[in-house]
Amino acid sequence: MLRQKKWNKQKGLWAISCDLNLKHKHMKQLTGKVLVLLLWISPALVVAQAKYDKLLRKAEAPYVTGNYSKALSGLSKFKRKAFKKLGQQNVYTPTYFLRLAKYNLASGYIQEFETAVQQAVSSSKAINLENSQSYALILIGAAELHNMNGSFRVAREYLEQARQVLDTGGFMKDETKGQYELALAETLTGQGYYTEAIELLNGQERFYAKRAVKQETFVDDKGNLKSRKLSDEELITRHSEYSNLRFLLANAYRMKGSYHSADSVFFNNAKDAKKNLGQSSLAYIKSQYALANLFLENGLETDLPKDVDFAKLLNDLKIKHNPAHYVGILIYEDLLRQLQKGNSSAKYLNTKLEYEKIIAKNYDPKSIYNVRLKAVEYDARLDKDRTKNLETQAENLIANTVSLPRNSMVTVHVLEFLHGLALYKKNYVNAEKYLNDIVEIKSDLFGAETPETHLARLQLANFYLDNTNKLSEATKIYEDSYTRVVSKEIDAWHKDHLNILNHMATLYELTDKYKEANDILAKAKYVALSKFKNDGYQYADELTKIARFEIKLGEYEKADNNLNESLKILDKFRRDEDKKIYLVQAIETQATLYGVKGLFDEAESNLSRSRKIIVKAKKLTGLDELTTARELSTLLIQLGQYSRTEEILDNLIFESEKLYGTNSVRLVDPLVDKGRLLLAKGDYTEAETVAQRVNKNCY
Repeated sequence: MLRQKKWNKQKGLWAISCDLNLKHKHMKQLTGKVLVLLLWISPALVVAQAKYDKLLRKAEAPYVTGNYSKALSGLSKFKRKAFKKLGQQNVYTPTYFLRLAKYNLASGYIQEFETAVQQAVSSSKAINLENSQSYALILIGAAELHNMNGSFRVAREYLEQARQVLDTGGFMKDETKGQYELALAETLTGQGYYTEAIELLNGQERFYAKRAVKQETFVDDKGNLKSRKLSDEELITRHSEYSNLRFLLANAYRMKGSYHSADSVFFNNAKDAKKNLGQSSLAYIKSQYALANLFLENGLETDLPKDVDFAKLLNDLKIKHNPAHYVGILIYEDLLRQLQKGNSSAKYLNTKLEYEKIIAKNYDPKSIYNVRLKAVEYDARLDKDRTKNLETQAENLIANTVSLPRNSMVTVHVLEFLHGLALYKKNYVNAEKYLNDIVEIKSDLFGAETPETHLARLQLANFYLDNTNKLSEATKIYEDSYTRVVSKEIDAWHKDHLNILNHMATLYELTDKYKEANDILAKAKYVALSKFKNDGYQYADELTKIARFEIKLGEYEKADNNLNESLKILDKFRRDEDKKIYLVQAIETQATLYGVKGLFDEAESNLSRSRKIIVKAKKLTGLDELTTARELSTLLIQLGQYSRTEEILDNLIFESEKLYGTNSVRLVDPLVDKGRLLLAKGDYTEAETVAQRVNKNCY
């Protein structure tokens, strides 16, 4: 009797095993019948399989070019024909659902994407069995899609399941190992484990480089060394795979903050992709797009280089792709953000209109791309100070948009916008809430203890330090998140690194941890020197900030050297309107140092120079009046400017109490200055009252 029947998808045949206890005669008869059956059925099955594979390829072609509705239509046609013949549970079912998930994700249907991924995995588990290589490959495919979606925690879970199957079955080798490790490296980068990701990718570099050749050498079944020429299609696939590895490597360096390594790998990858795959290939465009963002994240203030200009990349993309391709959407969004910061409102409006037409033509109203379009509009309105009802609209977008999952990166971007808007309006309660929401969402997307989630917590710690009296909470976050986790993963060029260090220095100065403050300042100076040119205004600004801390720590000689270097650099920028703020801050900080050293004439001269620059400036942005008052009040008392100082101190104390509370340690310095002012005026009773309050706030 027949014992089992199994479809062999490699050969397109039904493999039939027989009960080995059959008598020889019956075995001969059965063998003859099976042979006749196979000869009759195999050609039909092979033809059917070829037809179904052709339908899958036909559906994939429009996906590659960015026509996702056509891809979904083609996939639906495949399902109607294949599933009618083979049944709902067949060898194609996992592939169908994985393709459906991919097309839904690209179309912006996030909930449908998540459902289809789960169906792909569950159907593969039932059909292929959970110890099979086929099941492991479906798990890797599911992880790759979750990487695209930014849901790296779920991707990591799928990859862990895949690893167990591959290791147990002995499948972790060659192409399968390469696919697994590239997917894992992308996941690790998304979670913030940059060092491990880079190690994995470097380990696979040689394997993929050796494959991307026109002719390959191999050992045949008899142990002989053979060679064969790759078809054009094979060669394109292999060049694309190698380019993807290098893109992932460069991006891991970029996210880590290893600027020069990222720049080098991006540049070489783009050069080879252009040569081997073409200027309109996704490999070339993605590499150049990421390189452009590397430049912008690290302070590029001129126009982007021509080869990575967003408008040019869109033109390159349009040669062979629909501008509605998901990569095209990313480029459009960043182009609009860049145009917002420029002076060409006409160009911005024309590009926005073009983008809106593309969204309307290619995507259903329920697609998440419509939500992303609104998010870009919010940024534009905030940039132009048109903020009426903006917070309500953005909150309604999050709460009432069915197509927008709560835990998604689009929601995070809207919350980041809301946080900036709340800071702009000085609504610090809402600003804190939005940051906590971001931490909660990133914990779900990336994992609660991943470096990327810790970076989100560090943004919250910075906010606590700037706008609240929650110093103990901030201290704990810096210790848990920066010292124990993030500092081990990021390099000098990481976009948040210097800001974190400056905030930590402020915290240590406020809490009288002078050694820790000195150590952090030394690190901040090293990071600034690594990140900026030693004659750039950004480096000069960091020297001014460091000098400000050094004055408070009694390191007057160091402060003097840093200020002299800062002012020498900034003097070259004295005619640049948008750089004058840095010169004003350096001059006033030097005035404070002169006051401490008893050089009152020099201090008076610096303040006079600072006032002239402020008066003549057309628009001095970035001037923090509260910080300025805090820094200069002591000097003004030393200079005998009592009436001006009293006005400054009263306002400073009032605003600080609103911001930090009446018992904050932040009030100690202005209250001390207030007491000194009262003593100078002879009001000893009131000075005693202020002194008692200072004592209370200190302890």
